[in-house]
Amino acid sequence: MGKIGYVKGAEPLGRYWETKGWTLTNNELKFHDTGLQACPGSIDGAWSLWLQGSATPGWNQNCTGVVTVAKATEDPIGCLYTQ
Repeated sequence: MGKIGYVKGAEPLGRYWETKGWTLTNNELKFHDTGLQACPGSIDGAWSLWLQGSATPGWNQNCTGVVTVAKATEDPIGCLYTQ
């Protein structure tokens, strides 16, 4: 259904996970020329990211299209994700 996620690099990819097909066009991130949408109601009030193309991805409601932009920086900020 187009769920977007991340891996830390140590674990294997899931059965249907895809990592190839991402592109940047005018700094907009797309997957096989498909944009992204955000859906409310995730853990602790967060929003989840999905590919556009389904009005109710993962049975989520009230999703909205978003533009994901990549910007170059010489001073990146580090992130620590869930362990």
